[in-house]
This record gives sequence, C-alpha cells and structure tokens, in this order.
Amino acid sequence: MKKIVLLALLLVVIGVVLSVYLKNVSDQPPVNPNDLKPFTRTELQKYNGQDGSPAYIAVDGIIYDVTKCESWKNGNHKGYQAGTDLTEEFRLSPHRTSVLEKLSTVGKLVD
Repeated sequence: MKKIVLLALLLVVIGVVLSVYLKNVSDQPPVNPNDLKPFTRTELQKYNGQDGSPAYIAVDGIIYDVTKCESWKNGNHKGYQAGTDLTEEFRLSPHRTSVLEKLSTVGKLVD
C-alpha cells in the first residue's frame, strides 16, 4: 500500500513540474528575425563582455544576450568568447536548445 501511495505522489509531483515547465516555455513569444535589430560581425565584437560591456553571442543568425549568465562571466565560457558567432560550437553542444530557449534575443546577424 505504501508503494502505491509513494508512486501516486511521485506522479503528481512529476505532473506539476512538467506543467510549470511547459507553461513557461509556451509563454515565450516566438522570435521573428525581421523584428530584430541587425548586427554586423564587427558590431557584435563590441559586445564581448569585457570592461563592463554586455555579452552577446550569435547562433544560427540570432544574437542572444548572455550578460547575466553566471557561466559567461566576463564574456568567457569554457574557452568561448562572447561577441562572436558560435553557431558551429552550439551544433556540437548536447544541450543546445535548452540553453538558447532561456536567453533573451537582442538581434540578428547580418553580413
């Protein structure tokens, strides 16, 4: 009997956590690249997180703000530098989508 109660409690907790997560994901409006501020690669380089500047990265043509991410302290994260296009590096990342969904979009990369 205790096993059934524990299993039921576990299922309820999982359901609550999942519903909160899905609500947060669905509350984020989709990004329309046409509405984003255009940044050239030269402009993006200014946002490297150094000397108090914001830290931005580009992935698949979208520019994300990583300034407040603890893992991007001073614009550096595991050998990667803010102010650059990290599309290829993110393609190799196992947690790519989950990370990008949490970041604010600030622009689009243009040539």
